[in-house]
Amino acid sequence: EPYVANELADLSHLPLYAFDPEEAKTQLSRVVDLIICMGGDGTILHVSSMFDQIERLNRDDPTAFGDFPPVLAFSMGSLSFLSSFNVQDFKRAIAMAFKGGFYCTNRGRLHVCKIGKDLDQQHFQVINEVTFHRSSGGQPITFDFWVDDTFLTSSTGDGLIVGTATGSTGYSLSCGGSMVHPSLDTILLTPICPRSLSFRPLLMPSDVSITVCVAESSRYQGIMSLDGHNNIPLEKGEIVVVRKSPFSVPTINREDNIVDWVEDINYQPKWNQRMIPFKPVVDRSES
Repeated sequence: EPYVANELADLSHLPLYAFDPEEAKTQLSRVVDLIICMGGDGTILHVSSMFDQIERLNRDDPTAFGDFPPVLAFSMGSLSFLSSFNVQDFKRAIAMAFKGGFYCTNRGRLHVCKIGKDLDQQHFQVINEVTFHRSSGGQPITFDFWVDDTFLTSSTGDGLIVGTATGSTGYSLSCGGSMVHPSLDTILLTPICPRSLSFRPLLMPSDVSITVCVAESSRYQGIMSLDGHNNIPLEKGEIVVVRKSPFSVPTINREDNIVDWVEDINYQPKWNQRMIPFKPVVDRSES
């Protein structure tokens, strides 16, 4: 990023390349071979947004896309599911990455297309989720949902999450969704505080498209959030189509995608672990 390059220009003897943020979205996949992330999960979400318009490398072949470089992620936050390595182990991890022969978890993303009233389109990529929720007014909102061309349901409440398997340990988990292994090809539908108690989270196959709009019966407009950022107003008459993206994010594993995930859900949220209450010992010798 330009401001980072400017800060480091006088401190490093290595060549530094800076890109305009918009230009980077189509050019980074041509020049970047490895991404090193230092921070928390938000850092990886930011990296994902920088590669949201990966350019076709061969314009004569519509199936030839630019690759998303492997991501070597170091955890420096308090809770991190996407960063496999502790920052204190950076020497071994970087040596392993340059040596090759490592395993990756290909984390699927979602392609989000917002179609306006005048049929103009906006395109986005998310690695965790796209969230449809009520505006700041605080009142419930009603959304209509379709799976492919089949009407699914109308939902009244605070909103709904359309997420990836990777995003299952984020906002979706807080809303009662299941934890899903990131290698599974699926799309999550998780309601946020629904009025109906029978509206439970769903797992859909990844080859379907999910269409969302603010219901005509809704009193209020909605908001669409992308990986927790970019709050975009969603008005009646506008629709959003969500489907699987062809661009996954390969994150480098410590061991492999099973061992890392099992260890992380036990270490991070302490899944199925319970605190054993301390029972005070009463000294009865004095009574």
